[in-house]
Amino acid sequence: MRRVQKIILLMFVCSIMALSVGCGRHTGITSPDQTAWLSFVGNTKGTAFVVDGGIPTVLSAHSENGGKLYQTTPGKHVIEVQRNNRVVVRRTVLIGGQQTKEIRVP
Repeated sequence: MRRVQKIILLMFVCSIMALSVGCGRHTGITSPDQTAWLSFVGNTKGTAFVVDGGIPTVLSAHSENGGKLYQTTPGKHVIEVQRNNRVVVRRTVLIGGQQTKEIRVP
């Protein structure tokens, strides 16, 4: 009888251990990169752009990304594209994280 009780106790302990190991859950938080991009297409020769009234940035065709893709922060922005000190494009855009907003330049 004692031997049967030991076997039952051993089986119970083994089943509890097996269940507790199998019920584990790994959790983690993944946070996407909070970067947004502006893409300029069309006639970008001799143009510069301004984001939210900041410093003008020249659209260069000689950079490694072709001069038409620029990093910014997600959110609402006012984009101006200037050529010969005249505004040729003025747009208010809403860009989410990990998104690229295309700006067409005439």
